[in-house]
Amino acid sequence: MLLIKYITITFTFLFTTAIFATCKNDILICYGKLNPKDVSGYKYVILESEHYSKADVAILKQQNKLVLCYISLGEINEQAKSFLHFKDLVTDKNELWNSYYLNLKSSDTKLVLKNIIAAQLEKGFDGLFLDNIDNYGSYGKQYAQRFDLVEFLSEIRALYPSLYFMQNAGLQLIESTSGLINAIAFESVASDYDFKDSSYKLRKDKAFKSYLDSLKQLERNYKLPIILIEYADDYSLYKRIKSRIKHTKWSYFIGKIDLQTKTNYSN
Repeated sequence: MLLIKYITITFTFLFTTAIFATCKNDILICYGKLNPKDVSGYKYVILESEHYSKADVAILKQQNKLVLCYISLGEINEQAKSFLHFKDLVTDKNELWNSYYLNLKSSDTKLVLKNIIAAQLEKGFDGLFLDNIDNYGSYGKQYAQRFDLVEFLSEIRALYPSLYFMQNAGLQLIESTSGLINAIAFESVASDYDFKDSSYKLRKDKAFKSYLDSLKQLERNYKLPIILIEYADDYSLYKRIKSRIKHTKWSYFIGKIDLQTKTNYSN
């Protein structure tokens, strides 16, 4: 490598590391279509891969530290392009999200998932954002498949040993999954979206403290980066959430519940 190129890369790394070390609002999650040129300076960018080409992902990687693509290991939405591959493999429906639960006991389901993941990663993503892991906890619809989930996660880790895996939720499974992932995200730690009346609010103090204590213990035990995903619909709630979580020093994202746009809160 030419010396000048090495110096440029080293300077860029040091510069971005300094930014990320002081700014914890350094994650973007959006499942809608964004202009790749407008997304820059983030530590984590989490996107729906079907909206982006290989060239788009290359631009995103130049401008951000880690670019991950979304994959659900628990459900498939009826409107997703890949639903056609699953329509004969699913039964129970999650009416809340208009999606169907996956059966990881089925070798056919696992094969389809692996093919989808391979197609996504062909675009050059740095790794995967693994969603719906909490479905396999004791309160989840897929609790009986929890060992099948861990087995499948082990299989895709073996296929992609150098990629970055971020698990979303699934606190109860962390003992089994901690060695297979690079980071873990949790939704609605400080906030509490109510699906019954579509309202945004803060989580009650006692519940918030309990949740926070559990995550701090997780961090001590497993040394995994923790990312908070919070939901707000106005600037006032946005500020209250930030005030609640600022002492944690964890990376966080605050957005609308549908995650379809790059949220811009203003006073």
